[in-house]
Amino acid sequence: MKMIYCLKDLNNLAGDLPNEMVNYLRSEFSSLFEYLSNGEEIQEFKLPTYQAMVVIENEKELDMLFKKTSEIELEFIDGIHLENIYIKRIGIQNFQDIQLHYALNF
Repeated sequence: MKMIYCLKDLNNLAGDLPNEMVNYLRSEFSSLFEYLSNGEEIQEFKLPTYQAMVVIENEKELDMLFKKTSEIELEFIDGIHLENIYIKRIGIQNFQDIQLHYALNF
């Protein structure tokens, strides 16, 4: 699993994930920035731990997440169809907010 707290974390994913997914995550991060920022620049913006974006890197991590359903409050699972890939967007209740998890379709 990779955690995205800030723009630098997101930029470090380039090359590790398909470009389409990185671009989608940039869009999601920008939306969170617009909603949560307090006037700081996007380069300075940092998500709190309970709102960090989580990238699930393999099927084992995804299975582990779903096995914890008795411990977590699953809010939604969306299927996102991009041009050449399919992403799962998973929302989990975390400290009275939704933490977003993303996984390629394994």
